[in-house]
Amino acid sequence: MAMRVGMTTSALTRPLSYREARELIDAVTPTPREQASGRISLKLPLWSRIQLGALTTVAWIIGAVIVVSAAAGIIVIALNVWNDPIGSLRWIIPLGLVAVALGILQQYEERQRVIRRARTLLLTRENGWDFDIETLAIPPARSMKFGTDRKVLDLVRLRRAPRIELGIFQTTVDSGKSTAIVRQDYLALALPQKLPNIVLQAMPTGFRLGNAVAVPNGVDPDQFLSLEGDFDRYFRLYCPPGYERDALYLFTPDIMALFIDRAHGCSVEIVDNWLIVSGNERRLRGAKVESWTRTLELIAAIEDKLEQWDQWRDDSKRRVAPRGTPRALARPKPDVAAAGARLKDLSRASRIRRQLMTGGIILGGIAVVFGSILIPILIADAN
Repeated sequence: MAMRVGMTTSALTRPLSYREARELIDAVTPTPREQASGRISLKLPLWSRIQLGALTTVAWIIGAVIVVSAAAGIIVIALNVWNDPIGSLRWIIPLGLVAVALGILQQYEERQRVIRRARTLLLTRENGWDFDIETLAIPPARSMKFGTDRKVLDLVRLRRAPRIELGIFQTTVDSGKSTAIVRQDYLALALPQKLPNIVLQAMPTGFRLGNAVAVPNGVDPDQFLSLEGDFDRYFRLYCPPGYERDALYLFTPDIMALFIDRAHGCSVEIVDNWLIVSGNERRLRGAKVESWTRTLELIAAIEDKLEQWDQWRDDSKRRVAPRGTPRALARPKPDVAAAGARLKDLSRASRIRRQLMTGGIILGGIAVVFGSILIPILIADAN
């Protein structure tokens, strides 16, 4: 039965001060000792850590160039102040205003995040949903199997049977030189039976270097299955070898259109008896009524399709039944063979190709940075 879309939304629209929001969140936040008692740690694969470290090194080089340029600018401004104190104000005042504006913007964003979390808490109370400020019950999606201090924040459980939940997955990625916190929204729906491991990887809509490194897909690209029409513009579908027909049975054109319309920019994974939709933070939920309504409509639309998925059976487990066996008994049980339970990881050859490609991009980036510095100097010396 599809979920009712209607909900009480006054928690998302009523005035809510930062002080009240802070008190609400502090009241349900576990103590540091409770947080430290059950942390989950899972390191990135070696090559992913090397990639992240190399990119961090490039970022440090670019940052150093920016710092040197800023220092040169400060020296120029200082000389102007010495020679022309009044005229130099045209440089000092704008820079000071920019610094103040950046500080205010950062403080505002942090306050808004606390208010969004408090509104989510109030929304769950109004609608009788379960809320957990922090939990270590992490869904089995591939995109959530990396980093340290892995946890789920602001978990909203809409229904217990079958289970439907919305959460924010948070992890810390350590490159060896620096750490970064990565968050992503997710929606997890319990399915009536286990299905083959299939991933719909969302095609990037913009250049997001951080997410591209911090959330590695890790799927062997040879398992890519092209879809009909223009669906490949939005998703890349990966399925285990031999399960191509099963993938097309489960992800029919109407279901693909549903994900394009209602979950654009999000990735989808079927693993065991879970359907997991994940995207950047605030992609599936936020502080606006429209965001929650759109997500609840997505849930209802997916549930309308589950009856068809419940009819799926793994033909590789079908055995020849004796003549006269009732057809219902001859059908395979609702389960998945080992070959379809998990996608294959990247092969060694694919890893080498990716390493060469990533190495070329990193070297190209370094060449561009140093070239932009050295070429003007060489030209000036030549003249």
